[in-house]
Amino acid sequence: DGVGMLYDIHDTNNSNSEPDFSTLQGYPLVIWFTGDEFGGFAGPGSIGESALALYIEAGGHVCMSSQDYLYDQGLTNFGQTYLGIESYTSDVYQTSVVGADLFEPLGSVTLNYPFSNWSDTVSPSSNALLAFDGNIGNAAVRLDGEHGGSAIFLGFPVEAMPVESQSDLMNELVAWLGAS
Repeated sequence: DGVGMLYDIHDTNNSNSEPDFSTLQGYPLVIWFTGDEFGGFAGPGSIGESALALYIEAGGHVCMSSQDYLYDQGLTNFGQTYLGIESYTSDVYQTSVVGADLFEPLGSVTLNYPFSNWSDTVSPSSNALLAFDGNIGNAAVRLDGEHGGSAIFLGFPVEAMPVESQSDLMNELVAWLGAS
């Protein structure tokens, strides 16, 4: 709302009922977050991963925020190939992050979790970039795809950022779209 973008919300209701490629392709940016869900449905699941892969290959942009996607799904081919994750460690309890790359203007951000802190470290693959560093280690990565699409993966929940930092993050995402 704060950056003036129109948007729709698709709630999976803690299931793998995820949007397909034809639904995703109508949007220049997909922000996928899993909140405090864990135990099997911190997706995307395999069908959602396939849809997101096609979307990125078609030039779409994804920002995924999930502290438990990797815990639930493990490091899948999608995570490696499309999100740019080389490796991860679950449940390291990041309490602050510092913006890098696109997010350098955000500076240092203290995280205050509205639910349990199960945040992860995520290390970028050789063709990806660090997007946030955390007090425990790498906290987010960015990968530009071969066909104009790209993805950002945050190993911590956006909801843990102060409201002002959330707004700054959204502004940077909108600027990223303009530069893509």
